[in-house]
Amino acid sequence: MRRLVLTGSFIFLVAAVLGLWQYRFERATGFPLWQLSDLRSQSVPSPGVEWTGTVDNPGLRLRVGKADPRSVTCFEFPAISPIDFIHLRYRLAATHLLPGTEAWEDGRAIIEWRFQDRADIEHDPFASVRFSQSSGVTEAVLRPERPPAIPSLRLEHLGVAGEMDLEMCEVTVLRERPAWKIGRWIVSAAWIVWLMLWIGPTGAKSRYLRPLLAASICLGLGLYFVVPGPWKIIKPLLWPFQFGQEITQLAPATTPPPAPPVEVDSPPAPPLASVGEIAPKGDLSLRIKLYAAKARPLLHALLLFAPTLVISCLVGRRRAVLLMILFALAIESAQVAFGYGFDRVDMFDLAWKATGIALGVLAYHRLLRFAPPAITRYFV
Repeated sequence: MRRLVLTGSFIFLVAAVLGLWQYRFERATGFPLWQLSDLRSQSVPSPGVEWTGTVDNPGLRLRVGKADPRSVTCFEFPAISPIDFIHLRYRLAATHLLPGTEAWEDGRAIIEWRFQDRADIEHDPFASVRFSQSSGVTEAVLRPERPPAIPSLRLEHLGVAGEMDLEMCEVTVLRERPAWKIGRWIVSAAWIVWLMLWIGPTGAKSRYLRPLLAASICLGLGLYFVVPGPWKIIKPLLWPFQFGQEITQLAPATTPPPAPPVEVDSPPAPPLASVGEIAPKGDLSLRIKLYAAKARPLLHALLLFAPTLVISCLVGRRRAVLLMILFALAIESAQVAFGYGFDRVDMFDLAWKATGIALGVLAYHRLLRFAPPAITRYFV
């Protein structure tokens, strides 16, 4: 009966996480849905940039040549004010786009955040293509590091040949639902209870404190590495985000009016400069993983080593191993659900995570054997 209750409640909690995440946002009132046709009326011709498609269903093409070694353009969103979240649904494709010598010299799409109270600009890349790649129809939610901020769309073709096409783009301003703001704390507390029930009392004097500490460690790891995870770009889990009723009304009168359309025969604007290399976005763990790419196996082993050792001391080796196996599988499952995929490299990552668990257990037994009794008497 206990196993049945734990299994059923586990499935319910996973479903609650999925539901809360997919309904995390709703459309912000006072902002319309922007498409490429809305941006076209605000654009100024740039070297190497041309509109394709029809008036109602346009696309944007960036190409490079001897006269224009790089192609860059930027668009302001009509009648927008500082916001916290922006949702993008887009399709970016490359045609024989040969990248440059630097890793970031390809075709890329960027949200450029500007702030009212300071002069610095934050660049948030959300897509890149090279050769003949295509992103397919993809969606993502972006946010500035210090909201609110005013977004604009920047496209850069930094390769040495080929073309980049923004074939479709829809932009929606979002805000977080109250259900998410409150529900995430309720679900987190429910996970603590579930983990404590799964661990069970330890039999020591602090029979309930130890499971509580172990459950808190597991929850912290889950929040940091599983959902929401360390990623700055917010992606849907398994199926598209659900925003509710579509909003079509224009912005309130307090927002700036749209800029007048640019005449077709307007002279080309001076070439825009690229923003160059953009520092990695995301949490500290992702940045360390990127900068220390050669030490990736060691990082995955260390990720599981310390929690295995600490939880073993709190609630015993067997419970710690099972919890860390569940945690390792949850990390890889979340990456697949967020759309990052699973390949041979991830198989090696799992192997190194298993190595970290084994090393944590080994360290636990070494402590039991060689540490002073004043310390080991607190172990399980």
